[in-house]
Amino acid sequence: MSKFGFTVILLCMLNLFVEANEGLIVFTAEKPRRDLYSFEQSIGRLGGDRRQGSKKPWWEVSTRDIYTIRPDGTDQRQLTDDGMSTRPEWSPDGRWIAYIHGAPPKESLIVMRQDGSEKRKLIDRQVQVRDFWWSTDSSSLLATIETRKSSAPLEGWIVTVENDKPKRLGNPRWAQGWNHWHALDTEIINPQPRLLKALPEDTNWPEWSHDRRFIAFIADGRLATADVEAVSATQRWFAQQKEPPANLIEEWSWDDTKVLFYVSGYICVATVTDGVIEEIWNLSRHRAGRATFNYAGDRVAFTSRQHNRENTEIYVMDLDGNHQVQITNTNYNHFEPDWR
Repeated sequence: MSKFGFTVILLCMLNLFVEANEGLIVFTAEKPRRDLYSFEQSIGRLGGDRRQGSKKPWWEVSTRDIYTIRPDGTDQRQLTDDGMSTRPEWSPDGRWIAYIHGAPPKESLIVMRQDGSEKRKLIDRQVQVRDFWWSTDSSSLLATIETRKSSAPLEGWIVTVENDKPKRLGNPRWAQGWNHWHALDTEIINPQPRLLKALPEDTNWPEWSHDRRFIAFIADGRLATADVEAVSATQRWFAQQKEPPANLIEEWSWDDTKVLFYVSGYICVATVTDGVIEEIWNLSRHRAGRATFNYAGDRVAFTSRQHNRENTEIYVMDLDGNHQVQITNTNYNHFEPDWR
């Protein structure tokens, strides 16, 4: 079968999944532990006693587990119950969820089915799993691992859902988001040295478009884009002079026409045509947490602390900012939604 035919079949399967389920949002929920310290912290009573200044890390005062929920707020399901699970991400075909178990310096990368079954540990007890990316066919993951090596602690690792022996990649600089999956194959592509040389010197952790033609990155505090092939060929990159300010890039839409990013805590969107930034708008108009596109790219889920509340909830809204709906209503925190 040709790569094109394989891609068409994969996209059809993904469309059927999305249509059948109307999409699911996977997220992390943080709940306080039921001990004296956690209780006093929750009511702001820690100051002024012998424990002042000794704030404990999150895993000692709370639990974090992974859940799914429909975008209308129904059918919430808990998938882990170990109290140490975070950063869930859907596989492209929607059949698997990858997530991190533990906390530095002992983090593991695990995958499970969308119902929480068949948990498989692919990377065990490393200092930190800095980031990870699914292959197009959902069979493998590329991860950036922080190891205990003092000279070059960052490494790129390739692991498979079938739990084959991990493959380690060289060049710690490339592990900072430059190694990437081929758009149509289970092959890792190394960056062109000419590309890295042409971009601003401090550019790292780029966000690759799904077709791998473009990257989005932060340059001098602004959202920038680059045509990978053109810049690699000419070894020259120029700012478009209309890049918006940006603090962090979240993701490209699945059709690679929009980039979701943040400025001073606001969720913002930029439309991109052939690598050129066109329209830009502030989507949330209030400070929010992590945001994610649905598969169609016309709605966004995000977390926010609103209405004088002290915990974060999950909200869903259209891409024009209308029809904003709060889909969780609890007394605990919600983080890291991913919508597929």
